[in-house]
Amino acid sequence: MASRAGGLTIVGSAERRPAQSFLTGTRRIARVGCFLSCRAAFLFFLVGFLFCLVAFPWMTAGGQVVINEFSASNAFTIADPDYGDYADWLELYNAGEEAVNLNGYCVTDNMDSPLKWQIRTDTVIRPGGYLIIWADDKNTGFHTSYRISADGEELALFSPALELLDSVSFSTQVADVSFGRAGDGEAHWVYFTEPTPGRTNNTK
Repeated sequence: MASRAGGLTIVGSAERRPAQSFLTGTRRIARVGCFLSCRAAFLFFLVGFLFCLVAFPWMTAGGQVVINEFSASNAFTIADPDYGDYADWLELYNAGEEAVNLNGYCVTDNMDSPLKWQIRTDTVIRPGGYLIIWADDKNTGFHTSYRISADGEELALFSPALELLDSVSFSTQVADVSFGRAGDGEAHWVYFTEPTPGRTNNTK
């Protein structure tokens, strides 16, 4: 459609304005629809996730196994039952509420090499339970392929999926004085002049 104003011919002006307005409105509606769809999807996912937490508590529950205590210079504290040697040792503790099968877990003295030593048998550690591992370089059973350096180094625990679960770095160690958590599973570490392998840590 053409119109004339002051000798100037305007072509299509009457039709273009409503068409542009219609397109703008359509785009706004589309954007609002997209936003509502995304929000609905997010809410659906959130509700489903919360439902799973309630309906399947095992998804979040589980054992929390930690390095609880160790001795890098075991002179006379405890002899291992397999060889009768006074070897270096470390203690794992299950601070969680469920039993954990340690098959596939890794204990290493080099965080860049998590597979340095791995538990290869079904070994269930119950809640509040302990497991003694002998660091004597024998690489069999519960005897690691390395010794713990009394000059200081690091120890780390990895899951079968090689996820870092726990670690501790330490300096020079003294013979028959262990280094462990002040209380089983607690964050604070202290020295034990009376080591407690396989027993509760108690600094009182």
